[in-house]
Amino acid sequence: MNRQERRQQQKKTTGPSGQKLALIGTSPAPTMEIPTEKLGPSGIPCQLHVLALFPNEVRRDEDRLNDKSPRAFKIVATLAKSPSTNERIDGDLKRDDGASYIMAPPGVEKIQLSGSGGSLQITKNQADELSFVECECVADSIFTARCLFQRAVLPILDHLAYLNNCPILIDKISYNDPKNGCQTVDFIGPYHKVPISKTVTVLQEKMRPVYSLYREAKNSFSDFYRFLCYYKILEGLLNSLRADYVQTAKAAGIDIKIPRQLVPDHPELQDHLREHVGKPLKAFFDNVLTPEFRNAVAHFGTTDHGVLDMSDPLHLAKYAGMIHISELCARVAIADHEALLSNIQ
Repeated sequence: MNRQERRQQQKKTTGPSGQKLALIGTSPAPTMEIPTEKLGPSGIPCQLHVLALFPNEVRRDEDRLNDKSPRAFKIVATLAKSPSTNERIDGDLKRDDGASYIMAPPGVEKIQLSGSGGSLQITKNQADELSFVECECVADSIFTARCLFQRAVLPILDHLAYLNNCPILIDKISYNDPKNGCQTVDFIGPYHKVPISKTVTVLQEKMRPVYSLYREAKNSFSDFYRFLCYYKILEGLLNSLRADYVQTAKAAGIDIKIPRQLVPDHPELQDHLREHVGKPLKAFFDNVLTPEFRNAVAHFGTTDHGVLDMSDPLHLAKYAGMIHISELCARVAIADHEALLSNIQ
Protein backbone atom coordinates (compact mmCIF):
# COMPACT_ATOMS: atom_id res chain seq x y z
CA MET A 1 0.00 0.00 0.00
CA ASN A 2 1.10 3.58 -0.57
CA ARG A 3 0.67 4.47 3.07
CA GLN A 4 1.00 8.12 3.99
CA GLU A 5 -0.19 7.41 7.49
CA ARG A 6 -1.37 4.31 9.32
CA ARG A 7 -4.14 4.02 11.80
CA GLN A 8 -3.88 1.09 14.15
CA GLN A 9 -6.93 -0.33 15.83
CA GLN A 10 -7.77 -2.99 18.33
CA LYS A 11 -10.90 -4.33 20.07
CA LYS A 12 -13.79 -1.51 21.06
CA THR A 13 -16.05 0.92 16.34
CA THR A 14 -17.36 -2.53 15.21
CA GLY A 15 -14.87 -4.79 13.45
CA PRO A 16 -15.02 -7.34 10.62
CA SER A 17 -16.28 -10.15 12.86
CA GLY A 18 -18.66 -7.99 14.86
CA GLN A 19 -16.17 -7.45 17.66
CA LYS A 20 -15.62 -4.08 19.32
CA LEU A 21 -12.57 -2.11 18.21
CA ALA A 22 -10.65 0.66 19.92
CA LEU A 23 -8.27 3.11 18.32
CA ILE A 24 -4.76 2.56 19.61
CA GLY A 25 -3.12 5.46 17.80
CA THR A 26 -1.91 6.94 14.54
CA SER A 27 1.56 7.12 13.03
CA PRO A 28 3.03 8.75 9.89
CA ALA A 29 5.63 5.95 9.77
CA PRO A 30 5.19 2.24 8.93
CA THR A 31 6.08 1.31 12.51
CA MET A 32 4.66 2.20 15.90
CA GLU A 33 5.42 1.51 19.54
CA ILE A 34 2.33 0.13 21.28
CA PRO A 35 2.15 -0.44 25.06
CA THR A 36 1.51 -4.12 25.72
CA GLU A 37 -1.49 -3.32 27.93
CA LYS A 38 -3.31 -2.03 24.82
CA LEU A 39 -2.86 -5.30 22.93
CA GLY A 40 -5.53 -7.40 24.55
CA PRO A 41 -5.40 -10.08 27.25
CA SER A 42 -2.09 -11.90 27.60
CA GLY A 43 -1.97 -15.26 25.84
CA ILE A 44 -5.30 -14.76 24.04
CA PRO A 45 -5.66 -14.74 20.21
CA CYS A 46 -6.08 -11.14 19.01
CA GLN A 47 -6.06 -9.09 15.82
CA LEU A 48 -4.49 -5.77 14.89
CA HIS A 49 -6.11 -3.81 12.04
CA VAL A 50 -4.00 -1.21 10.26
CA LEU A 51 -5.79 1.32 8.04
CA ALA A 52 -3.92 3.53 5.59
CA LEU A 53 -5.08 7.16 5.66
CA PHE A 54 -5.31 8.45 2.10
CA PRO A 55 -5.57 12.21 1.33
CA ASN A 56 -8.90 11.95 -0.49
CA GLU A 57 -10.47 9.13 1.55
CA VAL A 58 -14.11 9.93 2.44
CA ARG A 59 -15.22 6.54 3.78
CA ARG A 60 -15.51 5.95 7.51
CA ASP A 61 -13.02 3.57 9.09
CA GLU A 62 -15.88 1.31 10.15
CA ASP A 63 -17.20 1.11 6.56
CA ARG A 64 -13.77 0.14 5.25
CA LEU A 65 -13.32 -2.51 7.94
CA ASN A 66 -16.79 -3.95 7.36
CA ASP A 67 -16.89 -3.89 3.57
CA LYS A 68 -18.97 -6.91 2.44
CA SER A 69 -18.24 -6.67 -1.29
CA PRO A 70 -16.24 -9.50 -2.93
CA ARG A 71 -12.67 -8.31 -3.43
CA ALA A 72 -9.10 -9.53 -3.78
CA PHE A 73 -7.07 -10.42 -0.69
CA LYS A 74 -3.35 -11.16 -0.48
CA ILE A 75 -2.36 -13.28 2.51
CA VAL A 76 1.19 -14.09 3.56
CA ALA A 77 2.41 -16.30 6.40
CA THR A 78 5.70 -17.57 7.75
CA LEU A 79 6.32 -21.18 8.76
CA ALA A 80 8.25 -22.17 11.87
CA LYS A 81 9.92 -25.15 13.50
CA SER A 82 8.66 -24.15 16.95
CA PRO A 83 6.40 -21.46 18.41
CA SER A 84 7.81 -17.95 18.25
CA THR A 85 8.26 -15.82 21.36
CA ASN A 86 9.02 -12.64 19.39
CA GLU A 87 6.85 -9.84 20.78
CA ARG A 88 7.09 -7.81 17.58
CA ILE A 89 3.83 -7.72 15.62
CA ASP A 90 4.99 -7.60 12.03
CA GLY A 91 2.87 -7.37 8.90
CA ASP A 92 5.81 -7.01 6.50
CA LEU A 93 6.70 -10.68 6.31
CA LYS A 94 9.40 -12.12 4.02
CA ARG A 95 10.44 -15.63 3.07
CA ASP A 96 13.61 -15.56 5.19
CA ASP A 97 11.53 -14.75 8.28
CA GLY A 98 10.26 -18.32 8.19
CA ALA A 99 11.79 -21.79 8.52
CA SER A 100 10.85 -25.47 8.63
CA TYR A 101 12.39 -28.93 8.74
CA ILE A 102 11.12 -29.66 5.23
CA MET A 103 13.62 -29.07 2.44
CA ALA A 104 12.54 -28.01 -1.04
CA PRO A 105 13.55 -30.38 -3.87
CA PRO A 106 16.81 -29.39 -5.64
CA GLY A 107 16.24 -26.61 -8.14
CA VAL A 108 12.70 -25.92 -6.91
CA GLU A 109 12.10 -22.40 -5.58
CA LYS A 110 8.44 -22.71 -4.76
CA ILE A 111 5.44 -25.05 -4.75
CA GLN A 112 2.41 -23.66 -6.61
CA LEU A 113 -1.12 -24.86 -5.88
CA SER A 114 -4.51 -23.71 -7.17
CA GLY A 115 -8.06 -24.53 -6.20
CA SER A 116 -11.60 -23.23 -6.26
CA GLY A 117 -10.88 -20.90 -3.34
CA GLY A 118 -7.83 -19.27 -4.90
CA SER A 119 -4.15 -19.91 -5.45
CA LEU A 120 -1.22 -20.31 -3.09
CA GLN A 121 2.49 -20.93 -3.21
CA ILE A 122 4.99 -22.11 -0.63
CA THR A 123 8.47 -20.63 -1.06
CA LYS A 124 11.81 -21.69 0.40
CA ASN A 125 14.27 -19.54 2.36
CA GLN A 126 18.02 -19.21 1.76
CA ALA A 127 18.59 -22.46 3.67
CA ASP A 128 16.33 -24.27 1.13
CA GLU A 129 13.67 -24.86 3.81
CA LEU A 130 9.99 -24.35 3.00
CA SER A 131 9.35 -21.11 4.87
CA PHE A 132 6.80 -18.75 3.35
CA VAL A 133 3.20 -19.09 2.22
CA GLU A 134 1.45 -16.67 -0.15
CA CYS A 135 -2.23 -16.93 -0.94
CA GLU A 136 -4.50 -14.90 -3.22
CA CYS A 137 -8.26 -15.22 -3.00
CA VAL A 138 -11.51 -13.36 -3.47
CA ALA A 139 -13.55 -12.91 -0.31
CA ASP A 140 -16.16 -10.60 1.20
CA SER A 141 -14.44 -10.13 4.58
CA ILE A 142 -11.25 -10.74 6.48
CA PHE A 143 -12.94 -13.65 8.26
CA THR A 144 -13.88 -15.30 4.95
CA ALA A 145 -10.35 -14.71 3.61
CA ARG A 146 -8.91 -16.35 6.72
CA CYS A 147 -11.19 -19.37 6.30
CA LEU A 148 -10.21 -19.75 2.62
CA PHE A 149 -6.53 -19.49 3.55
CA GLN A 150 -6.77 -22.03 6.36
CA ARG A 151 -8.79 -24.47 4.28
CA ALA A 152 -6.19 -24.26 1.51
CA VAL A 153 -3.02 -24.39 3.60
CA LEU A 154 -3.66 -26.38 6.77
CA PRO A 155 -4.51 -29.75 5.15
CA ILE A 156 -1.26 -29.50 3.16
CA LEU A 157 0.77 -28.80 6.29
CA ASP A 158 -1.06 -31.58 8.16
CA HIS A 159 -0.07 -34.08 5.48
CA LEU A 160 3.52 -32.80 5.28
CA ALA A 161 3.87 -33.16 9.06
CA TYR A 162 2.77 -36.79 8.80
CA LEU A 163 4.81 -37.68 5.72
CA ASN A 164 8.00 -36.15 7.11
CA ASN A 165 7.39 -36.99 10.78
CA CYS A 166 8.15 -33.46 11.96
CA PRO A 167 6.41 -30.38 13.37
CA ILE A 168 5.48 -27.58 11.00
CA LEU A 169 3.79 -24.47 12.34
CA ILE A 170 2.29 -21.31 10.92
CA ASP A 171 4.02 -18.58 12.89
CA LYS A 172 2.78 -15.19 11.66
CA ILE A 173 -0.05 -14.27 9.27
CA SER A 174 -0.81 -10.97 7.54
CA TYR A 175 -4.00 -10.29 5.55
CA ASN A 176 -3.94 -7.46 3.00
CA ASP A 177 -7.11 -5.84 1.64
CA PRO A 178 -5.84 -3.40 -1.05
CA LYS A 179 -9.30 -2.09 -1.92
CA ASN A 180 -9.78 -0.72 1.60
CA GLY A 181 -6.16 -0.01 2.44
CA CYS A 182 -6.41 -2.42 5.35
CA GLN A 183 -3.89 -4.85 6.75
CA THR A 184 -4.82 -7.30 9.52
CA VAL A 185 -2.32 -9.25 11.61
CA ASP A 186 -3.16 -12.22 13.84
CA PHE A 187 -1.18 -12.35 17.07
CA ILE A 188 -1.25 -13.66 20.63
CA GLY A 189 -1.65 -11.01 23.31
CA PRO A 190 1.85 -10.48 24.76
CA TYR A 191 2.68 -11.24 28.36
CA HIS A 192 3.90 -8.51 30.69
CA LYS A 193 7.10 -8.63 32.71
CA VAL A 194 6.13 -8.85 36.36
CA PRO A 195 8.18 -8.75 39.58
CA ILE A 196 8.15 -11.92 41.61
CA SER A 197 5.54 -11.80 44.34
CA LYS A 198 6.80 -10.96 47.82
CA THR A 199 3.76 -12.63 49.37
CA VAL A 200 4.66 -15.72 51.36
CA THR A 201 2.46 -18.60 50.25
CA VAL A 202 2.22 -22.27 51.12
CA LEU A 203 2.20 -24.74 48.25
CA GLN A 204 -0.70 -27.02 49.03
CA GLU A 205 0.13 -30.60 48.09
CA LYS A 206 -3.41 -31.16 46.79
CA MET A 207 -3.02 -28.23 44.38
CA ARG A 208 0.06 -29.58 42.62
CA PRO A 209 -1.90 -31.23 39.75
CA VAL A 210 -3.86 -28.02 39.30
CA TYR A 211 -0.81 -25.80 39.05
CA SER A 212 0.86 -28.24 36.66
CA LEU A 213 -2.19 -28.15 34.37
CA TYR A 214 -2.24 -24.36 34.49
CA ARG A 215 1.42 -24.15 33.47
CA GLU A 216 0.79 -26.70 30.70
CA ALA A 217 -1.92 -24.41 29.35
CA LYS A 218 0.32 -21.35 29.51
CA ASN A 219 3.21 -23.13 27.81
CA SER A 220 1.05 -24.46 24.98
CA PHE A 221 0.30 -22.72 21.67
CA SER A 222 -2.60 -25.03 20.83
CA ASP A 223 -6.01 -23.58 21.69
CA PHE A 224 -7.49 -27.10 21.74
CA TYR A 225 -4.96 -28.33 24.30
CA ARG A 226 -5.14 -25.12 26.34
CA PHE A 227 -8.92 -25.46 26.55
CA LEU A 228 -8.60 -29.08 27.68
CA CYS A 229 -6.14 -28.07 30.45
CA TYR A 230 -8.48 -25.38 31.77
CA TYR A 231 -11.40 -27.78 31.50
CA LYS A 232 -9.57 -30.44 33.53
CA ILE A 233 -8.73 -27.84 36.20
CA LEU A 234 -12.42 -27.00 36.51
CA GLU A 235 -13.38 -30.67 36.42
CA GLY A 236 -11.14 -31.42 39.37
CA LEU A 237 -11.95 -28.36 41.45
CA LEU A 238 -15.70 -28.62 40.94
CA ASN A 239 -15.89 -32.36 41.55
CA SER A 240 -13.26 -34.70 43.06
CA LEU A 241 -11.09 -32.07 44.78
CA ARG A 242 -14.17 -30.33 46.16
CA ALA A 243 -15.51 -33.65 47.50
CA ASP A 244 -12.12 -34.42 49.05
CA TYR A 245 -12.11 -31.04 50.81
CA VAL A 246 -15.61 -31.56 52.18
CA GLN A 247 -14.68 -34.98 53.55
CA THR A 248 -11.47 -33.67 55.14
CA ALA A 249 -13.19 -30.62 56.63
CA LYS A 250 -15.99 -32.75 58.12
CA ALA A 251 -13.45 -35.13 59.67
CA ALA A 252 -11.67 -32.16 61.24
CA GLY A 253 -14.91 -30.68 62.54
CA ILE A 254 -14.54 -27.57 60.41
CA ASP A 255 -17.61 -25.58 59.39
CA ILE A 256 -18.00 -25.99 55.62
CA LYS A 257 -18.79 -22.81 53.70
CA ILE A 258 -18.51 -23.28 49.95
CA PRO A 259 -18.40 -19.93 48.12
CA ARG A 260 -20.95 -19.24 45.39
CA GLN A 261 -18.93 -19.37 42.20
CA LEU A 262 -20.03 -17.24 39.23
CA VAL A 263 -18.68 -16.79 35.72
CA PRO A 264 -16.50 -13.66 36.01
CA ASP A 265 -16.65 -10.54 33.86
CA HIS A 266 -13.73 -8.99 32.01
CA PRO A 267 -13.58 -5.87 29.80
CA GLU A 268 -12.09 -7.87 26.92
CA LEU A 269 -14.61 -10.71 27.06
CA GLN A 270 -16.30 -11.37 23.72
CA ASP A 271 -19.85 -10.02 23.45
CA HIS A 272 -21.49 -13.37 22.66
CA LEU A 273 -20.13 -14.81 25.92
CA ARG A 274 -21.47 -12.06 28.16
CA GLU A 275 -24.79 -13.86 28.60
CA HIS A 276 -22.94 -16.27 30.91
CA VAL A 277 -21.37 -13.58 33.14
CA GLY A 278 -22.75 -13.61 36.67
CA LYS A 279 -24.34 -17.04 36.27
CA PRO A 280 -23.26 -20.15 38.25
CA LEU A 281 -19.88 -21.42 37.11
CA LYS A 282 -20.92 -25.05 37.62
CA ALA A 283 -23.88 -24.62 35.25
CA PHE A 284 -21.61 -23.06 32.63
CA PHE A 285 -19.22 -26.00 33.05
CA ASP A 286 -21.97 -28.61 32.81
CA ASN A 287 -24.20 -27.07 30.13
CA VAL A 288 -21.73 -25.27 27.83
CA LEU A 289 -18.13 -26.38 28.26
CA THR A 290 -18.86 -30.10 28.55
CA PRO A 291 -21.36 -30.85 25.77
CA GLU A 292 -20.25 -28.20 23.28
CA PHE A 293 -16.47 -28.31 23.69
CA ARG A 294 -15.02 -31.00 25.95
CA ASN A 295 -16.84 -33.95 24.37
CA ALA A 296 -15.66 -33.00 20.89
CA VAL A 297 -12.02 -32.43 21.82
CA ALA A 298 -11.77 -35.52 24.04
CA HIS A 299 -13.40 -38.09 21.74
CA PHE A 300 -13.03 -38.97 18.07
CA GLY A 301 -16.69 -39.49 17.43
CA THR A 302 -19.70 -37.80 15.98
CA THR A 303 -21.19 -35.15 18.26
CA ASP A 304 -23.94 -32.62 17.68
CA HIS A 305 -21.30 -30.52 15.95
CA GLY A 306 -19.68 -33.26 13.90
CA VAL A 307 -16.21 -34.75 14.28
CA LEU A 308 -13.75 -32.15 15.52
CA ASP A 309 -11.26 -31.17 12.80
CA MET A 310 -8.38 -29.23 14.32
CA SER A 311 -7.56 -27.67 10.95
CA ASP A 312 -11.12 -26.58 10.18
CA PRO A 313 -11.33 -22.75 10.30
CA LEU A 314 -14.69 -22.72 12.07
CA HIS A 315 -13.52 -25.19 14.73
CA LEU A 316 -10.29 -23.22 15.18
CA ALA A 317 -12.21 -19.99 15.70
CA LYS A 318 -14.69 -21.63 18.06
CA TYR A 319 -12.07 -22.95 20.47
CA ALA A 320 -9.90 -19.83 20.23
CA GLY A 321 -12.94 -17.83 21.31
CA MET A 322 -13.34 -19.96 24.46
CA ILE A 323 -9.79 -19.70 25.80
CA HIS A 324 -10.24 -16.41 27.62
CA ILE A 325 -13.45 -17.24 29.47
CA SER A 326 -12.19 -20.76 30.30
CA GLU A 327 -9.03 -19.32 31.82
CA LEU A 328 -10.99 -16.74 33.82
CA CYS A 329 -13.25 -19.46 35.23
CA ALA A 330 -10.27 -21.67 36.07
CA ARG A 331 -8.62 -18.84 37.99
CA VAL A 332 -11.81 -18.23 39.99
CA ALA A 333 -12.01 -21.92 40.89
CA ILE A 334 -8.31 -22.07 41.82
CA ALA A 335 -8.47 -19.01 44.09
CA ASP A 336 -11.61 -20.29 45.82
CA HIS A 337 -10.12 -23.74 46.44
CA GLU A 338 -6.89 -22.25 47.77
CA ALA A 339 -8.98 -20.29 50.27
CA LEU A 340 -10.87 -23.42 51.30
CA LEU A 341 -7.68 -25.40 51.82
CA SER A 342 -6.25 -22.65 54.00
CA ASN A 343 -8.99 -23.46 56.53
CA ILE A 344 -7.70 -26.97 57.18
CA GLN A 345 -3.95 -26.38 57.47
